[in-house]
Amino acid sequence: MRTPITILRGQIEGMADGIFIPDEAMFASLADGLDRLQRLAGDLSSLSRSEEGAFDLRRRRTDVAMLARSAASRLYGFRRTF
Repeated sequence: MRTPITILRGQIEGMADGIFIPDEAMFASLADGLDRLQRLAGDLSSLSRSEEGAFDLRRRRTDVAMLARSAASRLYGFRRTF
């Protein structure tokens, strides 16, 4: 979590010192950094809850190749035969 926080801090300090212009692009960059940090915090919270046994996890057989193709499809927004 240090890197996103350090980047946000640097951008804010840069605006305060007049190094960065507080324009629409800078605020969009700050918002992206905050979104990334929020997702990271949510992931850490989920990990912590899973370690506490808060999730009812059930094992089952999974076609890993199909799962990878599906994830790649969603990630890249297209279907492609691998």
